[in-house]
Amino acid sequence: MIVWALLTSVGINLGLCLLFFTLYSVLRKQPSNLEVYAPRLVAAKEGSEQKNGFNFERLLPTAGWVKRAWQPSEDELLSVSSLDAVVFIRIFIFSLRVFGFAGIVGVLILLPINYLGNQLDVDFDFSDLPNKSLDSFSISNVNDGSKWLWVHFCAVYIFSGVVCYLLHYEYGYISSKRYAHYYSSKPQPHQFTILVRGIPVSSGSSCSETVERFFTEYYPSTYLSHAVVRRTNELQRLTSDAEKLYRRLVHLKSETKPQQRSRRDGFCGLFGRKVDVLDQYGKKLENLEDNVRMEQLSVAGKASFFIAYVVTSGWTSLLSSELFRLLPLISSIIKRPFSGKDDDEFEVPSIPYHSDIPKVLFFGLLGITYFFLAPLILPFLLVYCCLGYIIYRNQCFKEQTETPKYRLYHEKL
Repeated sequence: MIVWALLTSVGINLGLCLLFFTLYSVLRKQPSNLEVYAPRLVAAKEGSEQKNGFNFERLLPTAGWVKRAWQPSEDELLSVSSLDAVVFIRIFIFSLRVFGFAGIVGVLILLPINYLGNQLDVDFDFSDLPNKSLDSFSISNVNDGSKWLWVHFCAVYIFSGVVCYLLHYEYGYISSKRYAHYYSSKPQPHQFTILVRGIPVSSGSSCSETVERFFTEYYPSTYLSHAVVRRTNELQRLTSDAEKLYRRLVHLKSETKPQQRSRRDGFCGLFGRKVDVLDQYGKKLENLEDNVRMEQLSVAGKASFFIAYVVTSGWTSLLSSELFRLLPLISSIIKRPFSGKDDDEFEVPSIPYHSDIPKVLFFGLLGITYFFLAPLILPFLLVYCCLGYIIYRNQCFKEQTETPKYRLYHEKL
């Protein structure tokens, strides 16, 4: 990809982002869209007075919601939402700090070194910059054996140290928030749940009865209830297959006669020449190792794809799905003629942490990986983190709530 193509993609996606931003600013004010953009008000029965009358200001796009999402403190966020929301927002704060430092080092130091190299036979000509390949800004353009590679080497070590320090700081900060939240709130059953495996079941009683009898006898003051979770047939089948495969490999390695370890490499092992099974597996592993090495050499060449991916799937997708909420809006419009009465119970949707967190972490992985390989990706990641910080704070304050289903995700994080 050349620079001009990247600039074109950035321009198109900036236009789409501005369009979604404008539409959201207008649609969120319409009383008929309160269930999509302000479900908290609907659940609290606070939006009914807005359904009557016409107001011209509702048709004018405004950016006041950005200020209202930015200003509240973290304690205010915790009071109106949950600890999950606070930790989720801290992911963006951590990313901004990491990629802010990486952007300074990558753009101001590594990027000029990459561009001044001539490994790709690129002429140093600023007048023809729009037609340059993005690979000329990556480490691929640094000459083989160049002493400038030591700058990249040192930058990686310094960056790793900064990331470790920030992780340690965030761990301590979130731990203190977690302890303070638990001590100030009422005890919840999920805070005292344990997992027990390998329960010996006596004859004449079931597993549930055994657990009930054990805990009521030895822990009567703390035992509340239990639930038995059994292995499914699919899981049992996979476990059995793995055990059979392991025994087969051990058996093959223990064979002393080569003819007992041989098989034909043709169809179903009936045709073709005879080969040693262990040697065949060894060759497959060697080929796999060679392929992995080739991928680690050519990873810098894929930087242009991931830069475009951050712009399209990062910026535009974040605004369309999380801010503009295109699919919930269409669903609301379709269901509106068939909806029930206004006094029907309304359930506030929850933030899908199970899908949003992997997306954010994936973009973080791209930034850490391409920090020294292709630092041009860092400014686009910083924009993504800024957008995510504002949009998700707006959701936590105005739109959505959290459910106990994801209450403990921060502990796993």
